[in-house]
Amino acid sequence: MNCSTKGAVPIAILQLPLVEPLTYLSGGQFLSTGTWVHRERTIDSYELILGISEVMYFQIGDRLYELAPGDALLLQPDEHHRGYRPSPANLSFYWFHFQCPVEPSLLAEEEAIDKEQPSAAGDALLIPAYLSTPIPARLHILAQQLLHVGTGRYHHPRSADYFLTSLLIELSQQYVQQLQMAEEQTLDHSFPRMLEWLRLHAGDKQLTVERVAERFTYNKDYLSRMFKRRMGINMLAYIHRLKLDRAKDLLSRTPLNIKEVADRVGLEDDKQFIKLFKRYEGLTPTQYRKAFILTHMNDD
Repeated sequence: MNCSTKGAVPIAILQLPLVEPLTYLSGGQFLSTGTWVHRERTIDSYELILGISEVMYFQIGDRLYELAPGDALLLQPDEHHRGYRPSPANLSFYWFHFQCPVEPSLLAEEEAIDKEQPSAAGDALLIPAYLSTPIPARLHILAQQLLHVGTGRYHHPRSADYFLTSLLIELSQQYVQQLQMAEEQTLDHSFPRMLEWLRLHAGDKQLTVERVAERFTYNKDYLSRMFKRRMGINMLAYIHRLKLDRAKDLLSRTPLNIKEVADRVGLEDDKQFIKLFKRYEGLTPTQYRKAFILTHMNDD
């Protein structure tokens, strides 16, 4: 990210509710013929800027940005901004002014990580104040379509609003995908060790998702989400599976009674064990054991 800040000011993330389309005000494509500096001003609407060519040197409050091709920058209403040094000739960018029908909320980046799943964010977009977009071509295509529709020649009076909303949906999607990729890379180095640790501690009565998160220094909700994405089942179900695999082994080769087996695999009592076993295996522990009673054993 070609961005520097003074005083370690964090980049805000806007959570924009989508109860209805955003309101398009105006837009265009800027192209400089010589060196150029953005004038100092404050506006009362949101503004989205998408870099096309060259670099724009932009200041919002005390945050300094270098907006390169493929970068996206979002200004909030009443934010004081200006250029802080000249940009070269042939600087080009898209700009769009808009309003939100519902007041958005501001999140820190760590809060956005917890909300990047659709179930957590609800019908809302997550838009960072700055993003180096991984696929700028998609945004540029939508920007061109929005400028075409924004001429006002479409019959539907809110056509530009819908195209603007589509543009911001794409921007939010690219941001969320970046978050997901970063999360998976963070988890990669510890995931094999975590699975082995779970296998070794499957019989512990205190084995919970909270304990695993604490052991590997992850946020519990984040770890649960990433585990399910990687393994296809949630961590608690995975822990239950480990316990039941150990229980099936004990049932098939030892004379331990049901209560003793439950204790060996770290379950509180035999009633919980029987209920869990039947839910996952479709039969009771006793029925499972009887299926192995005729097993032939030999020592030569």
